[in-house]
Amino acid sequence: MKAIHRLFEYIKTKDIKPTRLEKEIGLSNGYLGTQLKREADLGEGVLNKIIDYCLDISPEWLLTGRGQMLRSDGSPISAETSASERENALLKEMLADERQKNGQLHREVGALEEKLGTRTQVAHKRFYPTQPTVPDVSSTLDNPHVTPPTIPTIHRVQGAERRVPK
Repeated sequence: MKAIHRLFEYIKTKDIKPTRLEKEIGLSNGYLGTQLKREADLGEGVLNKIIDYCLDISPEWLLTGRGQMLRSDGSPISAETSASERENALLKEMLADERQKNGQLHREVGALEEKLGTRTQVAHKRFYPTQPTVPDVSSTLDNPHVTPPTIPTIHRVQGAERRVPK
């Protein structure tokens, strides 16, 4: 008896539909039925998926036919319970990975902000070597000997504007 036959015996015992098992472990629809009809061997990857999903199946029994179908180290776990436990474990692993990526991105952003800040300061110093100053005109307004800056007057000449200094 091949592993595919033992798998179908397990499926029948657990009252699981083959299509549901295929979907849960990521096999194409009808894969197990096709393998059974062809009397084909299950590959290592498929067997690993089955063992990972069906936590109560004895790997030794599935591979060789020796021993009991169900593991003797505790009560059998239902497919739904094991699926939710695997889903929780997978979500925790994904969360840890995302947190790690997030931390790395924060470090990269900090380094880029620091680099940008340094470059901005260098560019500012290059284009503005000294701080621009605004002339203090308050002293010229109070002093009658200093002429204040002139503001151009706008004259209209035949519909056009022309600026003429005072």
